[in-house]
Amino acid sequence: PYWKNSDVVTCDEPIVVSMYLKRGKGLLAVVANTGIQSQKTHIHFDLEHMSLSGRELIGTDLMTGNDIPCDDGSVSATIAGKHMLMYHLRVR
Repeated sequence: PYWKNSDVVTCDEPIVVSMYLKRGKGLLAVVANTGIQSQKTHIHFDLEHMSLSGRELIGTDLMTGNDIPCDDGSVSATIAGKHMLMYHLRVR
């Protein structure tokens, strides 16, 4: 849950991230903006802690089907206030 994952994911407030991890395979991240203003954020996942270090990841926005850049476990996004995104990051 987002209140216990600061060792594996970092982001800017008021953004929160909940993750579902399949070690060595990838993760599903639910990224929510709890504020009322649109927010630009940079989210960093600790790939080493999740047994994904050194692996190339492919990112997909599950709400739109669009590919998302995932450089060294980091993604950037702009999220409208009181909205969320769902990202699937998986090993190529």
